[in-house]
Amino acid sequence: MVYGGGLENRYTGNRIEGSNPSLTAPVVYDGGMSDVLDLRNTPEPDIIPAASEEPRGSAEGTLAWEAQTRLSSRAWRRHYWAMGAMSVIGAAVAFWQSSWLVLATFAVCIGTWELRERLARPISVSIDHKGLVMNGHSFPHATLRSFEVHRMPDGSHELSVHTESWHMPRLRLPLGDTDPQEVHATLSRFVPEGEHPVPFYDRWLRKD
Repeated sequence: MVYGGGLENRYTGNRIEGSNPSLTAPVVYDGGMSDVLDLRNTPEPDIIPAASEEPRGSAEGTLAWEAQTRLSSRAWRRHYWAMGAMSVIGAAVAFWQSSWLVLATFAVCIGTWELRERLARPISVSIDHKGLVMNGHSFPHATLRSFEVHRMPDGSHELSVHTESWHMPRLRLPLGDTDPQEVHATLSRFVPEGEHPVPFYDRWLRKD
């Protein structure tokens, strides 16, 4: 390459006119054009997506159902038989004691019992890795002592739970159409299983 009145291309032999070689001097690669890096043909690097961290406890899932607490038609008839028997006993005791107070006490108890059954509403229940929730009231697993899934005489299933709560020491939640084995498998991961006897009156009400 010669700097004089112009520049000479070493590949073509053509002369490039110019007075300032510092502005027009080309870059020459001794190895030829094969050493020039073509960015258009450069392969793109593999991009490995970052692993998303899953929130702790989301794998356990949530088991939820609506517990129906109202009595069946057959249970209602037996319920009225029990109330009638209690009224007769109350009247007999009041007559024997000659006390209207005893009669009034029995009447209040029977009326409260009837209102409790009449005003029974479905209970919303859910179980997850944090605890058991019943109608918005939370019971952490640490406060649940034991549980048992009962099969009642009429073929239905019921979940019985012993808690450390002084005002609700025992929860009895009908399962309805919920799979009892699924409830057992979910709760047994967090709470020990125990034996919970079913009251005679409840067995009698649901007897076929």
